[in-house]
Amino acid sequence: SSPAGKKQQQAGQAAGTGASAPGSEGSVEICYDKSGRAKCGAEKCGMPICKGMVRVAVYAQTSADSRFQGVVPRWHHVRCFFSQEVVEQHDLFDLSVDQLHGHADLTDADRQIVDKLLERTRKRTGTKRKCDGDGSGGGGSSSSSASASKRTKEEEPPVDPALQRQLRRQTDKLWKLRDALRPNLSVCKQMLEANGLSNGGGESAVLDRCADAMLFGVVAAACEVCGEQKWVVADDGYTCRGNVSAFTPCIHVVQQLVRTPFVVPREVKEKVPGSWLAKFTCEPRERVFPLPRGAVAARASGVTAGKPLSNDKVFCLALGSADAAEAAALVVGMGGKVSARYGNGVTVVVTQVAEVSRRSAALMEAVGAGRPAVALDWLRAC
Repeated sequence: SSPAGKKQQQAGQAAGTGASAPGSEGSVEICYDKSGRAKCGAEKCGMPICKGMVRVAVYAQTSADSRFQGVVPRWHHVRCFFSQEVVEQHDLFDLSVDQLHGHADLTDADRQIVDKLLERTRKRTGTKRKCDGDGSGGGGSSSSSASASKRTKEEEPPVDPALQRQLRRQTDKLWKLRDALRPNLSVCKQMLEANGLSNGGGESAVLDRCADAMLFGVVAAACEVCGEQKWVVADDGYTCRGNVSAFTPCIHVVQQLVRTPFVVPREVKEKVPGSWLAKFTCEPRERVFPLPRGAVAARASGVTAGKPLSNDKVFCLALGSADAAEAAALVVGMGGKVSARYGNGVTVVVTQVAEVSRRSAALMEAVGAGRPAVALDWLRAC
């Protein structure tokens, strides 16, 4: 059918399910990225969405001071879209599969992943509402809330009181810096660029990056895994947002990095003479983190400690019998499962370096569906 006919059909289906019409304010669309030009709308991310990856958008009205007036899509990575930040920002607590326009056009494997994320989001928001007293169960809700709170406290590791005081002082300094920098966001971006740091992302991301560099120093070390220098602050350390290969994102986490003093450029000092920025000096120091290294990524994905592939199903592509047996043993040892055929909920593809260089049709199909492809050597090095 024609695009117009397809849109009309989708609008009719939306009306039947109570969902917003495609492209209208509040509607949600999911599809494969066609160009690679879009950036994730989550404030804590702001990274580009790779071509061929699944992306999700919520349509929202532009602000009054925007050059374009109307309803536009705010695109996100799939996992970023189902984060608590985005769900709360766009009030998506009651989002259902019927409201995801384009859901039926995804592959079976991608639909399964999206459905699991959606279900996890609904369970999380349902628990939150019960804890907030929104449930209708009276005493039952209180009991559930108390038991959930008890489980959370039992699972959290004890924190050293001295570390808590250190973290509190560190947080106070960071927020004072953020508050002082907030009125001069353009100056923040100028200073970040002058110090060789990225000045992209939303206001919160820019302020976080600038405050971190000014208080602790500029990170001067490249990632030892991927060789790139794309560090993002998390609760358990600095997470690398680089790429191990053309198809595999880096997830290396480190808590201490080599730093150099943050320098306020002369242009900024001349632009705001007499301000505290004109007299600012930086002495590099170590940043303190509340959680063990790698704890955030493991907790967010539900990965078991010491089992990095515990949530993954792996498919071996173009491997000989000996290499395939070795890969299977490595995957199982890391908590993963091996799939005999591609497409049955596969989340990772393992292949040879030569296959990656050759860019075979089977490999490009996997990459186009948003699945990372790694070489067997990468598994051996883990």
